[in-house]
Amino acid sequence: MSATSYRTPMPDLVNDLEQQLKFSLRPVQPNPEFVNHLQRRLTSPPSMTVEREYKIFGLLLVAASLFSGALLVLLMRHLRSA
Repeated sequence: MSATSYRTPMPDLVNDLEQQLKFSLRPVQPNPEFVNHLQRRLTSPPSMTVEREYKIFGLLLVAASLFSGALLVLLMRHLRSA
Protein backbone atom coordinates (compact mmCIF):
# COMPACT_ATOMS: atom_id res chain seq x y z
CA MET A 1 0.00 0.00 0.00
CA SER A 2 1.24 3.47 -0.79
CA ALA A 3 1.10 6.46 1.55
CA THR A 4 -1.41 8.25 -0.68
CA SER A 5 -4.06 5.54 -0.25
CA TYR A 6 -4.47 6.59 3.39
CA ARG A 7 -5.09 10.23 2.54
CA THR A 8 -7.60 9.93 -0.31
CA PRO A 9 -10.84 8.02 0.30
CA MET A 10 -12.12 5.61 -2.31
CA PRO A 11 -14.53 7.27 -4.77
CA ASP A 12 -17.20 4.60 -4.20
CA LEU A 13 -17.13 5.23 -0.48
CA VAL A 14 -17.58 8.97 -0.98
CA ASN A 15 -20.41 8.44 -3.46
CA ASP A 16 -22.15 6.03 -1.10
CA LEU A 17 -21.84 8.51 1.74
CA GLU A 18 -23.22 11.32 -0.42
CA GLN A 19 -26.20 9.17 -1.42
CA GLN A 20 -26.94 8.21 2.19
CA LEU A 21 -26.82 11.85 3.25
CA LYS A 22 -28.97 12.89 0.31
CA PHE A 23 -31.71 10.44 1.31
CA SER A 24 -31.48 10.91 5.08
CA LEU A 25 -31.33 14.73 5.20
CA ARG A 26 -34.11 16.91 3.94
CA PRO A 27 -33.40 20.28 2.29
CA VAL A 28 -34.06 23.36 4.36
CA GLN A 29 -35.25 26.72 3.07
CA PRO A 30 -33.93 29.33 5.54
CA ASN A 31 -35.98 32.34 6.50
CA PRO A 32 -34.91 35.22 4.18
CA GLU A 33 -35.18 37.72 7.04
CA PHE A 34 -32.75 35.66 9.11
CA VAL A 35 -30.35 35.30 6.16
CA ASN A 36 -30.40 39.07 5.50
CA HIS A 37 -29.86 39.86 9.17
CA LEU A 38 -26.98 37.41 9.36
CA GLN A 39 -25.40 38.86 6.22
CA ARG A 40 -25.59 42.39 7.64
CA ARG A 41 -24.00 41.28 10.91
CA LEU A 42 -21.19 39.42 9.14
CA THR A 43 -20.34 42.17 6.66
CA SER A 44 -20.69 45.32 8.78
CA PRO A 45 -18.32 46.38 11.56
CA PRO A 46 -19.51 45.75 15.12
CA SER A 47 -21.35 48.54 16.89
CA MET A 48 -19.41 47.94 20.10
CA THR A 49 -15.93 49.38 20.37
CA VAL A 50 -13.24 48.47 22.84
CA GLU A 51 -11.52 51.30 24.65
CA ARG A 52 -7.87 51.66 23.83
CA GLU A 53 -5.33 51.47 26.59
CA TYR A 54 -3.52 54.75 26.82
CA LYS A 55 0.14 54.55 27.82
CA ILE A 56 0.12 58.11 29.17
CA PHE A 57 -2.41 57.07 31.84
CA GLY A 58 -0.07 54.33 33.08
CA LEU A 59 2.87 56.71 33.06
CA LEU A 60 0.91 59.30 35.06
CA LEU A 61 -0.14 56.63 37.54
CA VAL A 62 3.48 55.55 38.09
CA ALA A 63 4.61 59.18 38.44
CA ALA A 64 1.85 59.95 40.94
CA SER A 65 2.74 56.84 42.96
CA LEU A 66 6.43 57.76 43.08
CA PHE A 67 5.61 61.34 44.04
CA SER A 68 3.24 60.18 46.79
CA GLY A 69 5.84 57.73 48.13
CA ALA A 70 8.57 60.39 48.17
CA LEU A 71 6.24 62.85 49.88
CA LEU A 72 5.35 60.23 52.49
CA VAL A 73 9.05 59.50 53.17
CA LEU A 74 9.82 63.22 53.57
CA LEU A 75 6.82 63.67 55.87
CA MET A 76 7.91 60.73 58.04
CA ARG A 77 11.46 62.10 58.32
CA HIS A 78 10.13 65.52 59.29
CA LEU A 79 7.85 64.04 61.97
CA ARG A 80 10.69 61.94 63.45
CA SER A 81 13.08 64.88 63.67
CA ALA A 82 10.52 67.15 65.35
